[in-house]
Amino acid sequence: MKKTKKQHSLIDFWMSFDKIKIKIMGVKISLKCKILTNFILKSFIPTKLKWYLYAKWDKDEIMPMWQYEIRYHKFNFEEIRELFKFYDNYPKNILSVDETIDYIIKNKVSVSKIGDGEELLHNILGYKCKYIELKEKLINIMKNGSNKNCLVCINSFIPANSDATVFTRNVHSYYWPNVVKFEKFKNLKFDNENMYGDAYSFLFYFKDNDTEKIREEKKRKIRQIWQNKKVLFVVNEHSAIISDKTEFNDVKEKSYIFIPSHDAYSEYYKIFNEIKKYDKDWLIYIEAGACATVLAYELSSFGYQALDIGGYYSRIILDNFRNTGYLLNGGI
Repeated sequence: MKKTKKQHSLIDFWMSFDKIKIKIMGVKISLKCKILTNFILKSFIPTKLKWYLYAKWDKDEIMPMWQYEIRYHKFNFEEIRELFKFYDNYPKNILSVDETIDYIIKNKVSVSKIGDGEELLHNILGYKCKYIELKEKLINIMKNGSNKNCLVCINSFIPANSDATVFTRNVHSYYWPNVVKFEKFKNLKFDNENMYGDAYSFLFYFKDNDTEKIREEKKRKIRQIWQNKKVLFVVNEHSAIISDKTEFNDVKEKSYIFIPSHDAYSEYYKIFNEIKKYDKDWLIYIEAGACATVLAYELSSFGYQALDIGGYYSRIILDNFRNTGYLLNGGI
């Protein structure tokens, strides 16, 4: 919201006072400006003006966050302050969606993503996590970031980005207040020297206004990742990928390892050992929720290229964006 010089000067003038004195019916009253300002902020003044006043009063750069008061969730000011405090320590070296796709194709690296669901991450990082080992592995992957064999993809959290799409804002407005509230997450010490990819890259790569031709060109580009390769699919037996007739037609060979439809991490080591029976020239394509995050990361250290991009097929290829992919992709 752009302020005129007059608006700026009036607000700055008001904020310069500690107290004001007024006279009502002959009675002199002294009021602290902070108390009066808080009263005003609870009234029905324009929302954008509230944001500006809060920013001036608290000296936090939260003004742009009014843009996230959207659709189903509205941030309150305490959440916003918490988010910005967290953002100070959050990785800044996150590739854009297009850069993430290009990096994977060019460098033939594994993909381990955490931040686009993971049963939602706040459940895993919270107090009801079924597998403590899974929680610790996910935290370490997120904290340490990418290496030469694996691109770790996280949520590209840029709270003050006024150009963010509505879908991105909805993701942030639901996801981050639920994640950041956990002390375990707040206190993460990220490797800010490291690089990350965007966890939503295989979804945000496609835009609502893409023509059919552009969508097909983008799909062809992604197919370069597995083109002319032997592909091992780690999926449950009901996965739609098994009957695919379009996206994997040009692979050299296919093989399958079937995993549980739910609670895939319960058989993690069995799945891991089954995969290791295959030579390292096999590309490993995994649909297994948060279990896939850990599998892809750990397999990469053994020389495999493993892809944790399970939601791509259900949401983009099947054009089922409402489907979280959780039931189809093996849960955690």
